[in-house]
Amino acid sequence: MKPIDHVLPSGDRLIARNLYEYLKINGHEPFILSDLRTLFFHKKTTKYLLFYLPYHFLKLLIVVLMKKPDIFYRIM
Repeated sequence: MKPIDHVLPSGDRLIARNLYEYLKINGHEPFILSDLRTLFFHKKTTKYLLFYLPYHFLKLLIVVLMKKPDIFYRIM
C-alpha cells in the first residue's frame, strides 16, 4: 500500500490521482486521510501493533471527526 502521491508508478495510484483531481476540479475538497505504509510491517510487528497502529488510528479518527467528510473512498 502506498499513498496516491507516491513517486513509483502504479495503475491504482493513477486512477486515484485522476479521481482526486476530478473531485477538486468539480468543487469538492478531497483530502488524503492516511499515508500509512505497510511495507515493513512484517519486520516490526510488535512495534506496529502496540504503538504505531493505535496512534495512527486515533489520529485518523480525530481528522474524520473534525472534517466530517460527505464521502469516504478507500483505494487499495
